[in-house]
Amino acid sequence: MSKVTNNRFKVYGMFLAGKPVIMVAISLGFGYEEVKQYYHEYLFLNDLDDFVKITKDHRYYLPFLFQVAEKMKSHDFDEADVNNLIENMNNIKPLEDVRNDLQHQVNILTVKRDDLLHSTDQNETTEL
Repeated sequence: MSKVTNNRFKVYGMFLAGKPVIMVAISLGFGYEEVKQYYHEYLFLNDLDDFVKITKDHRYYLPFLFQVAEKMKSHDFDEADVNNLIENMNNIKPLEDVRNDLQHQVNILTVKRDDLLHSTDQNETTEL
């Protein structure tokens, strides 16, 4: 049995026993890349290839996905909420445009109001 095969069996056994990745690395003296490769193989062998793909290709989105999962776990979100979230993700840019337009209108109205208030104050002062 080759050293690589022997290491692979040791690593898989430790993962199967529930050892954290960091403990496997320390115990066997492996570097990050080697342990990561074995961990991804272990997950793949446990039919978690979607998880492996997400962690490899979409690491940036993990905090967001974690928040959604936690909300589902605590029953703040149900399946319908998640479906609405996914459907509405396509509407984010148009909604931001509408929000920006509304904010612009509010800013214009605020300036007009301030001008009118200032103008009214000026008229009252000159009448006295």
